[in-house]
Amino acid sequence: MAFRRNDDESPGSPRWRLKHRAELIRYGIPDAILASDGSLNYVLLHGDDAFGTGWDSSWLSRDEAKQLLAFLQLHFPSGTGYELIRILERRVAQDG
Repeated sequence: MAFRRNDDESPGSPRWRLKHRAELIRYGIPDAILASDGSLNYVLLHGDDAFGTGWDSSWLSRDEAKQLLAFLQLHFPSGTGYELIRILERRVAQDG
């Protein structure tokens, strides 16, 4: 049996995380969160990294929050189930 590398680059996959790492860092996601799929997926699903780095979206500048939201909406168009997207939507709406 031959080993085949997974070519999945869908949002949330390991390849997607690695491909977009620099952008996510630029938008304010700490490198420590991007070190593993589990950490990033936890942040996307729950909106924070309470049990890891302690990061939450309040650490983002207003511009970072807007840019991260636009990026996530592009890659996760439905946003369904991703608390981080909902948190950022509320924050961006609040900031005007």
